[in-house]
Amino acid sequence: MTGDIKSKLASSEAAESLEMEQFVANCFRARSWPAQQGVYYSDLETRKEREIDVISRHILNRPRRHRGSGSPEIHLSTICECKSLSEWSILCRKGDMDWHENRLREHWSGYEEHIMQLIGKVSTAAPFKNCNKTKLFEYFLGRAYPDERELAYELCILQPPVDLIATAFRPTKGNSKEREGNNPFWSAIQSLLSSTRAAEHRAVETMRSYTFDMNPLSDTASELTKYLAFFFDEQLTRRAFFHPVICCKSRLFDMDDDFSEIGSARIFIRNIDFSYRYVDVVNFSKFDAYIETALASFEKQSYKSIRRTWDRLAALHWAPGQSSGELSHALGLGTRRKLSKRQ
Repeated sequence: MTGDIKSKLASSEAAESLEMEQFVANCFRARSWPAQQGVYYSDLETRKEREIDVISRHILNRPRRHRGSGSPEIHLSTICECKSLSEWSILCRKGDMDWHENRLREHWSGYEEHIMQLIGKVSTAAPFKNCNKTKLFEYFLGRAYPDERELAYELCILQPPVDLIATAFRPTKGNSKEREGNNPFWSAIQSLLSSTRAAEHRAVETMRSYTFDMNPLSDTASELTKYLAFFFDEQLTRRAFFHPVICCKSRLFDMDDDFSEIGSARIFIRNIDFSYRYVDVVNFSKFDAYIETALASFEKQSYKSIRRTWDRLAALHWAPGQSSGELSHALGLGTRRKLSKRQ
């Protein structure tokens, strides 16, 4: 291979992209967080194979008061899209924020929509054909909200700090003749949101598998009931969060502060149906410092929230599977047993 070809390859967009991905992955690994580069997934809308540039999937589980089942855990996925976009600048503008918008995307198995899906699955299993769906709903909801609050109420973390939170943005090359359709930054956002949705879907399906995937041919109805009670409760002490980030070489500017340059921004993308998504955008030169602050923030928050969750579980005298007798009654398998300890 001649030197000329080597120089062309080294200066190619492909090489630059791979170097950026490796740098981003190493930012996580240097802080003992796992990271994978070039992970493929099936797009939920197009069903085409696409790539996640970098993903860090980390389980936060400290403090651990015991190593048994039902220990509170936070499952955090940070999904990163790496784009050069060095010729572009991103103009950001502050805006009004609703209180519920400024939070991480998340999944928890105790939400009503997941309970309804679980009931639909359980009620089709042959051993439970005599189940009472109303009583099942009351049982699962009672386990998820033992005192009218989520069992995992304290198990939460917030987004990491950024220089600016923006509800309006425009990428520009500083050219008055720019075309609206020629917007690689918007393409990067769409790609990142697609991969984030795929990560969310995978986490939801994984959590569901512990309670939905029952084999009535391999176990008795009584055993299945115990498994269902235990694993549903265990999932109630798990919460999954998803954080999307774009790393690029674009310069970011705050229009509300006389075009001052910033290193990071949280950009909110709102839909006409009032749904919303967000992405963090970080300049490449500031990414290591951003990750340092972000991971430290996640670790500090998770420690406090897990400690508070342990306190909450203790106050409720709560343990996985302790109400299997009530579940058995709702499933039509016999008389409900009186429990010595109830939430």
